[in-house]
Amino acid sequence: FCDCGRQPCGEYLFDHRNGSMLRNWLINEHLKGATGLGSSSISGFFMDDFWCSDLICQADPSVPGCPCNDPVQGPTEIDKYSQQDMGLSDSDIRDITLAWNETMTAVESAI
Repeated sequence: FCDCGRQPCGEYLFDHRNGSMLRNWLINEHLKGATGLGSSSISGFFMDDFWCSDLICQADPSVPGCPCNDPVQGPTEIDKYSQQDMGLSDSDIRDITLAWNETMTAVESAI
């Protein structure tokens, strides 16, 4: 039994809305640090996950990842109840998606 408080266990993800603090840590420590590209054992990364927002897709269906069907809006490769389980509104999903895109742009530039 795992007690995580009032939210279910196992669906906690980085919240990219906090801006540069998380972004800088991910790039400089996690990806480029001693256990990432700073290691002679690591030669690259394969990044295939993303966030998708129904609000963004409704405004511009040409945005990559639209429509959100993996299986629903939010983070990819996670179960369809992730938004409900994490207590996120549609606006939260939109804002995290936009911030995730900023992070990934910075990551791709850094590596």
